[in-house]
Amino acid sequence: YSMPPAIPAGARVEVHGLSAKPEHNGKLGRAVSYDHNRERVGVHLDSGDRLLLRVANLRLTQDELPAHKEKAVFAQMFSKPGALSSEADGSAAEPTAPPPPAPPRDGSGSWDDLDEQQVMLSLSEEEARAVVGDGAGATLSSSTPSLEAALSSAVRRNELTAFANAPRYDRLVLSCKRTDTLGDATYTVEAGLDAFDGLGWWTTTDRTHADLASDGFVRIGAEALVAEYGGVMRFLELCRRLGPPRYTMKTALDPEAKPHVIAVVERLCAASALRCLLSCEAAAAHAS
Repeated sequence: YSMPPAIPAGARVEVHGLSAKPEHNGKLGRAVSYDHNRERVGVHLDSGDRLLLRVANLRLTQDELPAHKEKAVFAQMFSKPGALSSEADGSAAEPTAPPPPAPPRDGSGSWDDLDEQQVMLSLSEEEARAVVGDGAGATLSSSTPSLEAALSSAVRRNELTAFANAPRYDRLVLSCKRTDTLGDATYTVEAGLDAFDGLGWWTTTDRTHADLASDGFVRIGAEALVAEYGGVMRFLELCRRLGPPRYTMKTALDPEAKPHVIAVVERLCAASALRCLLSCEAAAAHAS
């Protein structure tokens, strides 16, 4: 993974043993990235400072020392080196050339003909009133763009890369690269849903582009995303506006992850092009 095993991504850390800048010793912060070339961990200190430090100058704080599974979840949010590579040499360049035309749907997928109506059939009376109105004009609404608009726009701008299991089109994976002064991180998520119960979710995964290709996924553009997954995105959009428990974030390594672990996942997504996937509640919680 992109983070060293001793310091999982998202972990709370304490700085110690610095001789060049001893004024930072004892300060607390959060590990956010790892520079492989310089072998340094990027740390955002609570004081507002940003540092690149050796692992030897960091230790996990006792009050937030993650359990073994939680360490794996944090590390999973950062992909392996070269995860964004579309080249055989493993370089980490973002794909910029448009993808080839997507294969036609063969009609065998479990998401064929799926749309928001499947969610409507599973709603409680209270949820239905929130969606369609209570007779006084009150309806469930959102000030954010729909998933369909946000995702297709992000793919078109190369902020997100979309992958489909063509020609079935009943799996959808999104990945993005976040870059700041402390280094690069790649986030990858897969859509999931339960049409019968009206549930939708996104699951973090550590698969690289090469992993996805070996699993039969193909990269698709914005037009194919809308054409093949329009109904799915409307299904997930309604779940998103209804919020938990109809719409959640998950992690592949720990399906029963504790709420504070999911909160870290949401915070990392909120700082990337995946922010549009967050529920309205989560987006508001991580707006700052």
